[in-house]
Amino acid sequence: KHYGKLSQVAFDAGQYEEAKGALEAAIAAGRTDLKLLFAKTLMALKKSAEAKAQFEALQKENPEDESIVEQLLAVSEEMKDWNAAYAHINALVQKHPDDPRLQPRLARTLLQVGKRPEAMQIYLNLANIALKENKVDAAFSYFDSILALEPDNTDVLKKKAEIYLKQNKKQEVIDTYKKLQNIYTQKKMVEEAKKIGLVLTRLAGLK
Repeated sequence: KHYGKLSQVAFDAGQYEEAKGALEAAIAAGRTDLKLLFAKTLMALKKSAEAKAQFEALQKENPEDESIVEQLLAVSEEMKDWNAAYAHINALVQKHPDDPRLQPRLARTLLQVGKRPEAMQIYLNLANIALKENKVDAAFSYFDSILALEPDNTDVLKKKAEIYLKQNKKQEVIDTYKKLQNIYTQKKMVEEAKKIGLVLTRLAGLK
């Protein structure tokens, strides 16, 4: 009991080495209920491989415990074991398909395992949801995630320009349309480049 209490107090205080020692003593004395805290302590100590082994053992004992799957996802991300992370995030998403907290992590993992189109679709969906909820900054963050992968995505650039226009941010609108014009010019899409040129001329005349 003493080591069990000491381990939790030490863990909560960020004294992870002390927590680890107390946990080893408590578990050796039969406190198997502290195995999860032990695995979390190993993770806090950046002993990722050891933590992963502990979480995997716990998962075998408690296959329905989603909190353990979440810990395995976190440690897989820490270790950059993206195939394992993909398996864990998929397991969570299948159970909670509408959980918004999982979607950005799923997109990030999809990128790491080479599923770029699927990742971009998730970012686009998240951006649209954010816009419906009037969370413009969040939407722009997702748009920028798409543009980081695909700088010449004209649909996203148009959407950003529309939002800037609604916000009356003239310079941002002009800058975004200039990017569009450059992309159309590079792609030899003459008519589209001309249309953007006309828009830019009109914008330049506005006060």
